[in-house]
Amino acid sequence: MMVEYIKLQGRTTRSSAHDGLKRRRHVADRSRSLWRNRNFLLLWSGQLISWIGTGVSHLAFPLLTLALSGSPAQATLLGNFSGFSCFHMLG
Repeated sequence: MMVEYIKLQGRTTRSSAHDGLKRRRHVADRSRSLWRNRNFLLLWSGQLISWIGTGVSHLAFPLLTLALSGSPAQATLLGNFSGFSCFHMLG
């Protein structure tokens, strides 16, 4: 068994090959795939649901405008500007 001595802040500590293996495992655990992280999966699934909802809204609002007003011109205008919010006008 290979043993080496390391001097840290005035103290001498003993380090073995087993400690190095533990450190490598710890680094491997930290570098796991993000897709195994629960919080990361929750973030991505929430973003996906939000993106799907936005797409449905972009489809539904012009169709609702067409059904209520009967005017294809109004539905077209709403469809073209549905992604354009009032915040774009301010900034």
